[in-house]
Amino acid sequence: MVRSLHEFESLLRRTLAAGGQVAAAMANASETEGLSAVAGHQVFASIITANLNVSTALSDAARGHRLLEGLAGRLGYSTVGFGDGQKDPSVVFTTAGASQAAA
Repeated sequence: MVRSLHEFESLLRRTLAAGGQVAAAMANASETEGLSAVAGHQVFASIITANLNVSTALSDAARGHRLLEGLAGRLGYSTVGFGDGQKDPSVVFTTAGASQAAA
């Protein structure tokens, strides 16, 4: 099960990266063709929305991963295979780029 969870998270990360590549290709194509800034903005919005949803799915999978790890520990199973041993960072980054200590 843990292997499948790792594969799922990896697939989501690769999908997120692919969405970024699509957005970059769209921007390059628009510039190459000399299109106005508003041409194709609906396409950009759709790609960005899809990537936001993938990002949310990745966060949800990570949260599920932590919950599963906690449950396994409470049930007495070894949690060594759950990940690389790194836990969530103790700093939370805000959208303004500032950071604050996590509560």
